[in-house]
Amino acid sequence: MKKVLNGLLIKNKNRFRFLVKLVCLFKEYKCYQFNHRFPATLKATKVAYFDLKDFHNHKFYFYCLIKFFKIEGYTVCIKPGFRNFYLIQKEAGRIFKEGLVFFGNPKTHNQLSFNDANLSVNYFSLEAANSSKSYKIPMTMHPQMYHLGLHELPAKKEERNKAIFMAGNFNEKYYSWIEDGPFNVVARHQLRSVIFSSSYNLRIKTEAKLKGVLKEGVSKKCLLIDLEEFFVPQNELLNTLDSFTFFLACPGILMPLSHNLIEAMSRGTIPIIEKSYAALMAPGLVHLNNAIIFDGKDDLLLKIEQAFDLQSDTLMKISMNVKHYYDTFLTPAAVVSVIEQRYNSHTFYLLGGSRSIDKIKG
Repeated sequence: MKKVLNGLLIKNKNRFRFLVKLVCLFKEYKCYQFNHRFPATLKATKVAYFDLKDFHNHKFYFYCLIKFFKIEGYTVCIKPGFRNFYLIQKEAGRIFKEGLVFFGNPKTHNQLSFNDANLSVNYFSLEAANSSKSYKIPMTMHPQMYHLGLHELPAKKEERNKAIFMAGNFNEKYYSWIEDGPFNVVARHQLRSVIFSSSYNLRIKTEAKLKGVLKEGVSKKCLLIDLEEFFVPQNELLNTLDSFTFFLACPGILMPLSHNLIEAMSRGTIPIIEKSYAALMAPGLVHLNNAIIFDGKDDLLLKIEQAFDLQSDTLMKISMNVKHYYDTFLTPAAVVSVIEQRYNSHTFYLLGGSRSIDKIKG
């Protein structure tokens, strides 16, 4: 009896906390609504309007899309309602933190309007992959890069180290999940094991060691920085990528696509990437053109050896192709331009993390 009463007490406390949180959130919603009224000049601006059944479907990728429109001079509006505010807050709260959107449908001339009919989370469907009338909105950098404006950071003008870099989380608890999915890729922690057991491994466990290595220069080594040992601050990450010729493109938790690939490509750092991962990019990456592509973990070290044997002029050309790919397909300007051009004829597909994976599983 005592156990039952304690269970009910805990349940009621949790309900109370949730209600308090909900009331606070509602106050935030009303405050945001009051402080972000439609501007008088709205009809004269470019407008993107979103009316989705579940704004949480696209998770933080929704923030990146909204941010891209904002960067490109759009006024962004969403369907009014506290439920929408609540759903967006879950993983895309930066939208309100930055004041990126207004509530309401202005119905201006030639506005871009998105709903569940033309903006889908079914990113990995055959229709998305094969239809000539589909556009898969690309993977982006980490949202914080756009939030802080780091995506515009100019590249460092210095000679690159002929070495491989990757910084991130390698926790097997999470990064083994992809092994149960439909993607034929080697999980991140397994790639790390291959590198750690090779002669190319250079273990870096502190920020001071990393800075020391970069100051002295490094060649024909692979530096994998584990988040659990130390964190490369995001405001230093892109400049660090500028110091390396190559980047090991490790897959994400549930799908191959990961923000760190886009960050590396934005600097012209050449991705060393698995075949099936490279094919998921649209258009797919090409071996020795804009990537070094390996096929399974048994091929990884062979391709690394090949990469290290390439001449400087060849590497410079590949690096330029990588940067050209990023500028052509992955920047906010490039993405919004494609959406504008194809708006009246295409279905758009936006990633949604686990929601996109669930669609494959049915």
